[in-house]
Amino acid sequence: MKFVSFEVILESEIPKRISITMRPEVFIVTFSEKTLSKADLHSVRNFEESDALSFDYKFSDSLLISCSDLFSGKHSIKTIEYNIPDDVAIIIEIYEVNDRISEKNYFLVNAYKIVDNKAEKINAAIFKNKKEALDFAYKIRKI
Repeated sequence: MKFVSFEVILESEIPKRISITMRPEVFIVTFSEKTLSKADLHSVRNFEESDALSFDYKFSDSLLISCSDLFSGKHSIKTIEYNIPDDVAIIIEIYEVNDRISEKNYFLVNAYKIVDNKAEKINAAIFKNKKEALDFAYKIRKI
């Protein structure tokens, strides 16, 4: 199975003022191990229109950012694909977000459960620092 994340640089004025950079780390939890380990990188490519639904799925509810923000502003986006082994139960993305408007850094955690060979989001939360984000990820892995 493949799983995608996005490395994002976005500046937009319409429909709202946005200036952010986001960089992901992706972790997996297997059924047998229940430990958090980094996912294996498969490839990095330019963002394509076919990635739009995945982008909205990841960010529209938690960061209130969607593809309409991309297309109405300036952006640089890389689509990062990971190889996900068959025995993975949970995928956890941790995005380091640098918001230049609010002058704050924070961490978005998206957690996904694998159902029928697809990643279904089960949780999303925002934290002030990476330690809090990792602590949350370690709690999620026990699901």
